[in-house]
Amino acid sequence: THGDLLGTHTVATYPPIDALWSIKDEVKEKFFDQLEIEGEVDLYLHIPFCDYSCGFCSYTTLNAKQDAEKIPEYLAALKQEVKTWSKRMGKVRSLYIGGGTPTLHLDKLEEILKSIIAEEKFRISKECEFTIETTPLILCKKEDEICKIIEKYNVNRISIGVQSFDKHILQRMGR
Repeated sequence: THGDLLGTHTVATYPPIDALWSIKDEVKEKFFDQLEIEGEVDLYLHIPFCDYSCGFCSYTTLNAKQDAEKIPEYLAALKQEVKTWSKRMGKVRSLYIGGGTPTLHLDKLEEILKSIIAEEKFRISKECEFTIETTPLILCKKEDEICKIIEKYNVNRISIGVQSFDKHILQRMGR
């Protein structure tokens, strides 16, 4: 992880997460019970597991091999978040599953997709812009399997993490 940058929170949250304070449990329960997000939403699901760390990446990531024991626990927590928030949200206008490299473990990605789409946890707009992130290397290795998942779950965009086509720049970035 990138502790010097406070992980993804400095990229996605303002004020930074460490500037916020905890909500007492009794207040939290009342607050979340009454919370409903109206209108359409743009949803990002973070899958933090990667083959290796890229020097340029400021997001919180975990090494998929070294931290493999954390994957089931993370997926269980993510499914709980999906269950909790899906009851309180309007239609999903865009869905982006990124990371990390969500396509690294396709069986785990499909487990998540099944949980949010096949089980209809979120109300997904028919016009939803649905993107899954991958890398050129993984796409080359698993093209057929990725295409099957894309078709099965109506993914209409993929984001291929191409930072450069210059071999020297890629080497300097650790790619």
